[in-house]
Amino acid sequence: MSEEAGLKLVEGVKYFHISQAVGLKTVKRVIRAVDGVSFSTMPSETVGLVGESGCGKSTVGKILMRLLNPDNGSVWLDDLCLTSLSGEALRKARAKMSMVFQDSTAALNPRQRVADIVVESLVAQRRIKTVADRRAEAVRLMQTVGLPADMIYRYPHELSGGQRQRVCIARAVSGEPSYIVLDEPTSALDVSVRGQIISLLRDLQNERGFGYLLISHDISLVKHICKSVMVMYAGRVVESGDVVDVLSNPRHPYTQILLKSVLTTQSTGIQLAQSVKGELGNALEEMAGCRFRFRCPYAREICSSTTPELAVHSGGNQNVACHFSDSLS
Repeated sequence: MSEEAGLKLVEGVKYFHISQAVGLKTVKRVIRAVDGVSFSTMPSETVGLVGESGCGKSTVGKILMRLLNPDNGSVWLDDLCLTSLSGEALRKARAKMSMVFQDSTAALNPRQRVADIVVESLVAQRRIKTVADRRAEAVRLMQTVGLPADMIYRYPHELSGGQRQRVCIARAVSGEPSYIVLDEPTSALDVSVRGQIISLLRDLQNERGFGYLLISHDISLVKHICKSVMVMYAGRVVESGDVVDVLSNPRHPYTQILLKSVLTTQSTGIQLAQSVKGELGNALEEMAGCRFRFRCPYAREICSSTTPELAVHSGGNQNVACHFSDSLS
């Protein structure tokens, strides 16, 4: 396999400029949703991306898909720079990527039947033209994701949540992409249905060699199906590495708190982020130093003045962005 193979984000940056009313004044703010994120995923590999709501995970996925253009940095598909493409060249490159969104209801056009939804990308790419071919391909895709053939005549509102997500997966795999971004693919589903969807995704990966970026709050899911994991906080990756190393021996304070909060969520149903004291707040705005320092129990003076870089931990098993990672237990 070529060294250039893979779907990569290199030093990706995305800022959102907003105006906010404060009393009688309008204050302009810059939200640094993604700030210097780099990673890659390979065919037949699943990379996890975790962190609380608002940390920039979904924005990373949309940048990879070129649904959002990065303010800086680049996206690479094998040896092709996607951020330099537009028009027909970008259309052809996008055929190798797809995305499964968190909210299946919002992701499906309520005015289209399933038959038209699942082959929409193939029609846009001019890979199928006749009505007969569209129907035949729709039936094949239904079989691929474990749905009956006659479901192609239904509208999204006539389906259950699990069925809608299977339709989203069918649409995602329709063009035989190399890489798929999974944005919280099971978060809106019942526990029993989650297991079915996870099994479906793993079977499809084993059969077709898809590379997955799994964006999720579910630490147990990430541990179960991912090879490596990145922990994101306020637009930056604060820890990354092999999933076993990161989850069994976390070296960043934020990762440690996230993992400790998993037991709380399992026993009481409390959201993961509620177990982390404080809120993201101004951490997403421009400032020097470590963005986690306002919530970190180990914060010192250096954390306010110097931004820690993501670097190999002394143990050599994971990358950590913390001034004191070597001393944390």
